[in-house]
Amino acid sequence: MIPMTAMRYIVLCLLVITASGQGGCSQKPQACAGSVCVDVEVAQSPEAMARGLSGRESLGAGQGMLFAFDTDGIYGFWMKDMKLDLDILWLDRDGRIVYMQENLLPCTPQACPIYKPARSARYVLEVNAGFAASHGIKLGSSVHFLGL
Repeated sequence: MIPMTAMRYIVLCLLVITASGQGGCSQKPQACAGSVCVDVEVAQSPEAMARGLSGRESLGAGQGMLFAFDTDGIYGFWMKDMKLDLDILWLDRDGRIVYMQENLLPCTPQACPIYKPARSARYVLEVNAGFAASHGIKLGSSVHFLGL
């Protein structure tokens, strides 16, 4: 017997294959804005959420990290112990971008601001700096998830 989450993924993949005429589905969860998708690592445990991308040397092109919270809230993020520049997008429960910070640099010993939205968010997506601008992603853009 196939677990229900696996069955939903299979059905979703079949729908994508049928609609697009392409022959495959990504094995990884994805976040998509318009026609551009990134493979996402989902930070699920409190430890993974606290650590995020801290200490990583790089984030591959077309990759990101997704933070999915149980409730809507004002979730603050900082660039402590980061080694790469990021765009950070806050999304409401419907996947609309309600706040974004682009081209964030790692903290310095003199300054390590906390970035947080004025509106509640349910999800936060971190991608490489410049990703949003290069793909026309802006406030109000919709993001949907595949394979979650």
